[in-house]
Order: sequence, then structure tokens, then C-alpha cells
Amino acid sequence: MKRIKEIILSALGILVLIVAIIAVIPNRISSPSSQGSGGYPGVSAIETAYPIFVQQIDTTVVEQPNSTPIIPTPIPIMAGAFQAEETTKLTIDVTLNVEQIFDDYDVHGDYLIAKVRLVNGDFALVELNLNDGSTRLLVDLPQGLTDLHVADNYIIWLTSVQETGEYERLLHVFDRANNTVATLHSGKIEQLDIRDTFVIWVDSTNKNIVMYDLATQQTETITSSSGAARFPRVCSGEWLAFLHNFTNQETFVSTTSASISLYNLSSGQEVLVGNVSGIPNIPGVRNTSFDCDEQRLVWVSTDDETNLHMYDFASASETVIEELTGDFAPYDGFVLLDGDIIISQVGYDLAQNVPFTPILDRSKIFGPLYLSNNRLVWVENHQNQAGEIYLVSFFRGGQ
Repeated sequence: MKRIKEIILSALGILVLIVAIIAVIPNRISSPSSQGSGGYPGVSAIETAYPIFVQQIDTTVVEQPNSTPIIPTPIPIMAGAFQAEETTKLTIDVTLNVEQIFDDYDVHGDYLIAKVRLVNGDFALVELNLNDGSTRLLVDLPQGLTDLHVADNYIIWLTSVQETGEYERLLHVFDRANNTVATLHSGKIEQLDIRDTFVIWVDSTNKNIVMYDLATQQTETITSSSGAARFPRVCSGEWLAFLHNFTNQETFVSTTSASISLYNLSSGQEVLVGNVSGIPNIPGVRNTSFDCDEQRLVWVSTDDETNLHMYDFASASETVIEELTGDFAPYDGFVLLDGDIIISQVGYDLAQNVPFTPILDRSKIFGPLYLSNNRLVWVENHQNQAGEIYLVSFFRGGQ
């Protein structure tokens, strides 16, 4: 009899424990986690990630002043030098029925162009005006789009096809003025770039640079005298920049360094300008170890010490802008250029020849960063959420 009582009491204890667990589970499920898979913020963190203010349409306000990716520094604010505004969040118009924004996006001028998945499961390109927040669908897309790049009048991307047992890539172009899509080229294409009407890529079979002019419909093959070229960039209608002489060819690692050279399209002259550090060697990863525009080339080197370099095309001269140490030290050789603004770990005002506050904390930013028209722009994607578009504008201020 005593044994029976013990069994009954044990069963009652187990039953009470089960009831308590069932009561806790709904609270666990209904409370959004602050950490997603892989350490990324979950739903709750997304909603309160950045302090933002209303900017015309499709924006919301979130009060969280200490979570901005822009952090204060002891750098003095110089009269007339650049300063950073509050972080602004933009959202895509709900009537477009966009379910997901992907990391396949680019920013050019006042527009962000992104690959999205619609509620019906289709894929498309969407255009967002960074001035007024207006959005529109541009064109339907295949699911396998990669390597998206944008210029004034054109958008280019790659898709993969299998021919005779080997994978090749098709290069597509969308004419924004005429709303038409065409296939420009097929082959072993990688590392695309575009500026104005000039499209360039690397032919992976021989590591030559191929350039196609959309205006003249002419193709030119550029063979570097320095060996295999990688990561070509169109700086202007006169200059290309590219990397070569990699010191580490292992796959899926960042190489120690590489040489950076310029190629003059008019004269065919090749100019070795320096060494670049922290270059990604992972297929498909965007290279931000150097940047260029019509006037300048900028890059970070860490051979003996970490320096920010600039090469001026007009004077054919190189300048070490700043030795980057302490709070100025760049994150993985990261550098962006837009007119008189350089963004690395810290901003640098080329017109005033001074660094400007504040420092960029890239640990709070998960999407690719773009700098265009005095704006830093990125898209946050977490746990298959729809994706949020953020921007920080830079303006000239006083003391």
C-alpha cells in the first residue's frame, strides 16, 4: 500500500511539472528573440535598431539614440567640414507587394536598385528614390540574378546557364530609359562593373579584362602586362583600376595584399600605383579595399603601417592622406569614395583636408554599404524579414 502511494505522489508531481511547462511555452513563442541565428538581431532588435526621423513618405520613427552605427569621436568638428545626420529608415511602398529585399542591390546617384521577392513568389527589380522615398517596380527577374550594378541609364547583372556540361554566365542589361532587357555576352564572366556606358568584367578563362561600350556597341580586350587582373573598376571614360600580383591565392580567405594599377583607355598606358590590403578572395564577395571616381583613386595599405592613400589623375601624383591608427584603423581595408568624401573607419573631407566626426561602427551594419551623393546607404536583412533600408546623410556644418 505504501508503494502504491509513492507511485501516485510521483505521478502527481510529474503532472504538475508538465502543466507548468505548458504554461511557459506560449510566452516563449510570443516573445520575439533579441538574437537571430548566427548572432544576428531578431525581430525585436530590427524594430528598434536605429534612431530615425520622418523623411517624407514611407518612413517611421524609432527612438533608440544609443544604437546608431555612427558613434561620437574626439575629432573636432571643423568649420565647413562634413558632419553626419541622424540615421534614417526608408521602407518600400506596401502596394508593391514586396516580401523580401535581398543583398543584391546597388546605389547610384539618388536611387537604390534592389532585387526583391514579391508576395506571389516572383522576383523583380525595384527602384527607390532616396530623396522622396517613392518606389516602383522596374522589371521581372529570374531567381538566379547575381552581381547587380547600376549606372545612370543602365542596370546590369549575371545569370548562370549550363552549356555542354560547363556553367557559363549570361550578362544582361536593362535600359532604364526604354524599359528593355537585352543579353550582351555569354562566357566565363566574373567581377562586373559599370560607369556611364562602359561595362567591364574579367574573363576567368584567361584573366583578361573585357570592356563593352553600350554607346558604340564595341568590345575591347585589355591584357595587363602585370599578369592576371582581378576586380577591375571603371573610374571614368579614361581610366580603369584593377588588382594583380596577389600574394595568397587560397580560396575563401582574404589575401594579404595585391598590387593596384591604372590603365589609360586612350593611350594604353599602365601605371602601377601601390599595394592594397585586406582583399576578399571569396567568389561573389564585393571588393571594398579600393574605390575610384573621375578624379581620384583611394585605397588602404597595411604593409608596414596602415595608411590611407589617394592618387590624383590630373596631377598623376600619390598622397598619403592619413596614417590610420587607434580609432582611425579601418575595418578589413574598407574604403568608399564619393566626391570629396572618403569613408573608411572614419570620414575624411578631401576639400578641407581633415578627418570628420563621427566614426562608423560597422559591427552594427550587416548589409553591403554604398556611398552616393553624400549618403551612406545599406539594407538590413535578418531571419528572412522583409528588409529595411537605412541611410546616413552628410552635410557641411560649422563649429
